[in-house]
Amino acid sequence: VLQFFEHKFIVQMKTLLSVRGGGQNSFFQKMFSGRLDIEKEGDNTFYFDRDGTTFKHVLNFLKGKSLSSLITGQEREQLLDDASFFELVGLVDELDTTVVPVQVGTNPTV
Repeated sequence: VLQFFEHKFIVQMKTLLSVRGGGQNSFFQKMFSGRLDIEKEGDNTFYFDRDGTTFKHVLNFLKGKSLSSLITGQEREQLLDDASFFELVGLVDELDTTVVPVQVGTNPTV
């Protein structure tokens, strides 16, 4: 069980350790192998002092699903931050190469 403030995820270990997770150098590989000192509570819950809003996208990526190009703006930035924190190189790469739709007729201010 992973807990991010009010967001709770019940996840199979095989999902967190998937090939898309980055192999031996991913955060989750290090966490479960003991290379990271992260304690779990007595109820087998790992608590993270992070906003879990975009973690559903991290899990979808680990399950082999494509990210939606509709993830934009602040949510995209937060997801990129999560991908970097959890050392998910493949997700960082996918976010860097995903085309973000641009609205025609808008005039961005500088």
